[in-house]
Amino acid sequence: MTTLVTIGCSWVKGVGAAYSCKNPDDKDTYQSYRGITPHNAPYAWRTLLAKKYNLEHHNLAQGGSANKTQFRLATEYFNTVENPEDIIVLWGITSIHRDELFFNNIDKYRAFIFNRHTKRQEPWERRSGFNVINHFQRHFNEKNEYYQLAENIKHWQKYFDLRGIRHKWFDTLNPTNTIHKNAIVFPHEGMPDLMSQMTAEVSGEPCHGDRMHFSNWIVDSSRIQKLLDHNLVNPHSLHPSQEGSIVIANLLDQHVASML
Repeated sequence: MTTLVTIGCSWVKGVGAAYSCKNPDDKDTYQSYRGITPHNAPYAWRTLLAKKYNLEHHNLAQGGSANKTQFRLATEYFNTVENPEDIIVLWGITSIHRDELFFNNIDKYRAFIFNRHTKRQEPWERRSGFNVINHFQRHFNEKNEYYQLAENIKHWQKYFDLRGIRHKWFDTLNPTNTIHKNAIVFPHEGMPDLMSQMTAEVSGEPCHGDRMHFSNWIVDSSRIQKLLDHNLVNPHSLHPSQEGSIVIANLLDQHVASML
């Protein structure tokens, strides 16, 4: 039986996907279930697609994950795969304004997001003697991040091709990411990412993605406002709602079908 493997961030995992704009929950109620996978998974677009095509499903996506996180989890998983010909992969690249490091004092990996609204250290930062803002100011270089991302994708494409693993990539949030065009799901000029595709779907016109870093998309993006206006994301955390998850499933449907 074919297994659908999904990789990405919260937009792939389906964080808060149980939220319905037809019967909206207040913020406190939403916060009580947004991170509970069993509650949200039945409404996530990945689950809808797996159910439609009667696929086994293995999800590697994590909320707040960096692309580094995704590559690490994929390495751990595919090292255990014995029948690669029975696997199809949907991989949603996330923002480059995220990173992951291993912290010796807590003996675990920690992914973190840099945005302009970060004003104070989180408790885990203080315990680790780490500061997200300082880290990005000292080590982040946009050109290098794009280069490393492209190189990692090329590596994984070669790996998938060698093992006969059918796969599709898509950019989830950022229309400026330049990932390998031969495997990208949305190659349309000006709308290469999932969010822009959703916006075009509901507005009835092409959405030429504004230059959107994670640091300002909540405040400045015309795309996220359109998704709010059409009830495709919830107003509490701006993640896809039940209605938005259905739109995403429809957008990705043909790409899953093409791998079967």
